Amino acid sequence: MPGATPAKEAPEAVLSTVLISWMGGADLVRQHLWLPALVMVGLTVLAGVFSYLKGRFAAQASDGIARRLKDRLYDHLQRLPTRYHDHAETGDLIQRCTSDVETLRMALSTQVVDISNAILMLLTAVPVMLLLDGRMTAISFVLVVPIVLFGYIYVGRVKHLFREVDEAEGQVTRVVQENLTGLRVVRAFGRQSFEINKFATPNQLYRDRSLRLLRLMAWYWSTSDLIVLIQQGIVLIAGAWFISQGTLTVGTLFAFIMFLNMLLWPVRQMGRTLTDLGKATVALNRMGEILSEAEESKPDPAGGHPDPFQGGIEARDLVFDHDGKSAALNGISFTVRPGETLAILGPSGSGKSTIMHLLLRLYDYRSGSIRLDGQELTTLDRQWVRSQFSVVMQELPLLQDDWGKHPPGTRRRGQGGDPGGGATRRHP
Repeated sequence: MPGATPAKEAPEAVLSTVLISWMGGADLVRQHLWLPALVMVGLTVLAGVFSYLKGRFAAQASDGIARRLKDRLYDHLQRLPTRYHDHAETGDLIQRCTSDVETLRMALSTQVVDISNAILMLLTAVPVMLLLDGRMTAISFVLVVPIVLFGYIYVGRVKHLFREVDEAEGQVTRVVQENLTGLRVVRAFGRQSFEINKFATPNQLYRDRSLRLLRLMAWYWSTSDLIVLIQQGIVLIAGAWFISQGTLTVGTLFAFIMFLNMLLWPVRQMGRTLTDLGKATVALNRMGEILSEAEESKPDPAGGHPDPFQGGIEARDLVFDHDGKSAALNGISFTVRPGETLAILGPSGSGKSTIMHLLLRLYDYRSGSIRLDGQELTTLDRQWVRSQFSVVMQELPLLQDDWGKHPPGTRRRGQGGDPGGGATRRHP
């Protein structure tokens, strides 16, 4: 009719027109129906390639970070004071350097990528949804904010449970490590039953804490699933109502259902993502506790060390205690000239090993003096001091290695290379 206003074309029709025009026009698409199919296959292949590259690059980055973190932890543990290792539990340290690092690696390789995907999907889908229908867009996000708040509250409650589970697992690891290290002693004294009962206590604690964590996670997942289903139901009911009123097309409703599924899945996965990030945060804090420990003190830059070391040792009025209460050494003095031999005898706990620990600077004496060739021991570099002593400790850890890797001086005279084609030996 003359003077009538042209009907506004629907947004989905505009998008269809643009896509068909990009493929060569409606006539060409009608004559060659394989063309849209080829485009879809090409887009699918392209999406698969990018998915592969995403996984590969994320894995390479996270594995590299984990490797460097393990190296740093191991190097730092080698440089911590002996007093730290006296009180630290070996099993717990092993867990922090292995399980906690793996937890952080998994979070970096998957959760960080998932968060990035969710953000990109949100930035891509929401403008299209607004272009199609503003009312349906608002309805589609009615329960998204409650889901996010619910996930935030859940993470706040579950974070401390992760630490409790990690600590319980560390206790289990400690007991296993101690038992395997002293397995011969346990068998020699017939203490298998005692050790089994000893292991049962931390193992039960670990089980109880894990079940408590799993119950909380099951409660969250079931509730979040219910909220997601309610959100989908709201969209379906509202869409059906708008269709009955003639203000919405069936195609637009299906488009919103598709976009809603694309967006709700990352939102629903947010609970798992935040859970894993909470675990990673706990693991990072536990590793940070190790890295925050101060390393052994450095020598006085003004001090030097005798070169070469002649072997003169002079101790005067040594006082040392392990716990700050009872003195292991109290006023000990002795002198060893180069070439002399000194034998120190005494009952267990009299301080014989403590003197060796002080000479190696595993500990520093509280008062008194030790001089090596006239140089005060505490002014000398620890590594240099330890390289000047050959010590046979009471406890001999056995290390497995390849025979051919040992310096020639550790083999018998006249023996060279690998004596047995890859034979190994255990050595102190």
